[in-house]
Amino acid sequence: MLLEMTTAGLPQDKNVKWTYLSERQISAELDLKQVHVSRYQVKQLLRFRAYKKRKLLKMNTLKQVEGRNEQFEKIAAYRQSFKQKGLPILSIDTKKKEMLGNFSRSGTAYATGQRRANDHDFLSSSGGQIVPHGIYDVCDNTGYLTLGISKDTSAFVCDNLLAWWQERLQYKYPDAETILLLCDGGGSNASAHYIVKEDLSKLAKSLNMNILSDRRCGCSLPALLL
Repeated sequence: MLLEMTTAGLPQDKNVKWTYLSERQISAELDLKQVHVSRYQVKQLLRFRAYKKRKLLKMNTLKQVEGRNEQFEKIAAYRQSFKQKGLPILSIDTKKKEMLGNFSRSGTAYATGQRRANDHDFLSSSGGQIVPHGIYDVCDNTGYLTLGISKDTSAFVCDNLLAWWQERLQYKYPDAETILLLCDGGGSNASAHYIVKEDLSKLAKSLNMNILSDRRCGCSLPALLL
């Protein structure tokens, strides 16, 4: 009865429901009704009824893109071809930027007292901003992370690619003449920006290699383009 009064759901899917009450709040509400149940028991009862903590997932498609399926089939074919030939497949992305300073972070830690953080996350009160950029070597299942203090630009991305190639990747793929580069189409990889295409073209010349990019990046390089 308590859940029925505090449960919402999706009209499109009767199997999806959620409650805005926490385990502690449910236990407290039951105490008021002279039903004494611990938080652990509440958790077990919720699990028995298929309730568990879930996050919102970005799954709803806002628009249909013509040829999307064919695009990914072509990318999959190129990935398979590169993998069979032992050529490098690199997936790149810039993750969430973080400000340096005494700011609130997600997660918890054991402490003997209350830990305090600034009540507002103002960039002016920080010691700078960290830009984490990752490179994932698909064939070798290895990741490389660069923490920058500059802006998230295509030049920053290309500098990271060049640095990691010269330090590690060139020794893994000594005979490679082409790189398959996988990335999305936003931020420092924005396909609509000519400077992204220009910086990647410069990178290809610096490496003296071809760079094959997927269409989501849309980069016009001196090599091939999906």
